[in-house]
Amino acid sequence: MKTIFICKANPIIKNEPVDDATIIICNRLPDTTGLEETEQLHKSQAQKIRDVLFNHVAQCTRHQLLILLLQDAQNLYVGAK
Repeated sequence: MKTIFICKANPIIKNEPVDDATIIICNRLPDTTGLEETEQLHKSQAQKIRDVLFNHVAQCTRHQLLILLLQDAQNLYVGAK
């Protein structure tokens, strides 16, 4: 299993520490019955990841991740020409 460690955010309110968080990626995607169900599954998973990152990772790290994700998405479209 691949493990990475990143720094957590500093607390916004003094004396209220930011808890550690763990994301475990281990199960295969379940079979879905249609496009709408598949889209909802992926949206739900993405929201869980977003929530953990928003509550535990520094804002600048999240911004850099967003840039990388957008660059990856752009590369998908550039390669499709």
